[in-house]
Amino acid sequence: MSEKSHIPNRVADLLRSRALLAALVAAGALLRLWQYLGNAAFWLDELALVRNVVDHPLSRLLTRPLDYRQVAPPGFLAIERGLALLFGAGERSLRLFPLLSSLVALYLFWRLAERLLSGLALTFAVALFAFSPELIFYGADAKQYASDSAIALLLTLLAFGYRAGPPTWRRGLLLGAAGAVAVWFSQPAVFMLAGLGGALLLLAAAERREATEPPAPLAPLAPTITAVALWGLSSAASILVATRVMGPLTRAYVRSFWQPAFLPPLTHLSEVAEWIANTLSAEFGREGLSYRATPLYVAATVLGLAVLWRRRRDAALLLAAPIAVTLAAAVARQYPFKGRLIAFLIPCFLIPLAAGVEQIYRAWPPRQRAAGLLSLALFAAFPLATFVGNPPVYRLEETPRMLAYVKTQLQAGDAVYVYYGAEHALRFYGQRYGFAQNDYVLGGCHFADPRSLLRELDRFRGQKRLWLLFAHALPRVPDRTAMLAYLDQIGDRQTSVVFPATKDNADTTVYAYLYDLSDSRQLASASAASYPLPPSGPPDHRVACQGPEAPSAIAAGP
Repeated sequence: MSEKSHIPNRVADLLRSRALLAALVAAGALLRLWQYLGNAAFWLDELALVRNVVDHPLSRLLTRPLDYRQVAPPGFLAIERGLALLFGAGERSLRLFPLLSSLVALYLFWRLAERLLSGLALTFAVALFAFSPELIFYGADAKQYASDSAIALLLTLLAFGYRAGPPTWRRGLLLGAAGAVAVWFSQPAVFMLAGLGGALLLLAAAERREATEPPAPLAPLAPTITAVALWGLSSAASILVATRVMGPLTRAYVRSFWQPAFLPPLTHLSEVAEWIANTLSAEFGREGLSYRATPLYVAATVLGLAVLWRRRRDAALLLAAPIAVTLAAAVARQYPFKGRLIAFLIPCFLIPLAAGVEQIYRAWPPRQRAAGLLSLALFAAFPLATFVGNPPVYRLEETPRMLAYVKTQLQAGDAVYVYYGAEHALRFYGQRYGFAQNDYVLGGCHFADPRSLLRELDRFRGQKRLWLLFAHALPRVPDRTAMLAYLDQIGDRQTSVVFPATKDNADTTVYAYLYDLSDSRQLASASAASYPLPPSGPPDHRVACQGPEAPSAIAAGP
């Protein structure tokens, strides 16, 4: 065999090497640290939760609905409140727990993948997890998504560890206790436990039926039933507490905002199947991992589950069951199946995906290993393009940069108007950059009524220098477009400064504008009452002066 023909085998050997695997894990850890040390500004969703943590004592956080329609598990809130008290309410202190969780999740995923995969599949899975922009971002996001992922991985590893030994009472009680604690630190842990528990019971019952000798009554089911019972009792209690603390207004908001993530009213099973297929595909695309050619990855994941089922049915069942339970909750309209809310399921997708990709590679004959490597490269290309095209540090709403810029440009007599979507940022960052609350006028929330926003601007007629500061002025809401068009009619735009988001699937650019509204002829050309509003699409009813966008005055429910 020629030296040239050995090249594909050498490449395959390199891809299987432990050194490469260790390098991937180290790179994943460094990327998470890089994102954290980049110290991106808090964006709106973070600020809505951060203001709760900073403004309220722990007793209030755990017993009453959170302001701004926020939802978070009590354990997470307690940790964040403790970090705020110990180290202050800065970005790095309140993102420390998510960072540590993301690093733990990286290690746990490596351990889980080693249990279920080997060779090329193991390397591929770890690379996907280590370089995922979404997972890197959650590692420095002051929300619970990174800890949700770490806890989901820990529970999955514990379930596999339990399966690896005899189902003794001691091991069953320890497993049950771990899950019983987990649900107080992660709300999606309820779905993980429901799926894992059902899978463990099914597997134990199957092994009992297949036993060559008649087992003792309930053996080996009794310890497993005990663990699952502990999970169920603690899950029920956590759901009861969460429902009571959340309050009806927050529940209504969550249902409204996440409406696209629930099964729409359908009449045929074929429509349900189509919705599930489209939903799963979206999680490989813009809503989750941001891959292209998503049907390719869905097909490879299904193939990988079949491969795992053939090799180890317990592995396939324990990975697929949490996905199925969470999908069932979305079908029942109880939990959204979308984006960051199901980030805890990413490992359940990536491990079968890697198994499926390796199966496709192995389907090529040994003499065509080069073609097999090309197929592997094809599956690696889109995740690699996602990362290379949008590497960290990821920044969403860089309000501090805007405030710092405007502060250097302010002159005596300048007026400052703040769009209501920037309220949280001004309340949190304003004092740091020299903006007291009486230094600016905060606009009101006028959902689907941009003319009221124009009336607010009319109070500045005759003003020589008017600054408009926009944050979280989402493209789907026509407010900014209408306001700028009106001001361009009655005044002169002096300055436009844009601070773009650096995350591909974010539409959270921050803007600062300076207008001269002192020309009487231009002012006479239009008024808020008569100005023809630019055409816009139907209003997005998920944004209606509620949730994170809610002004402080209407932040919380009763």
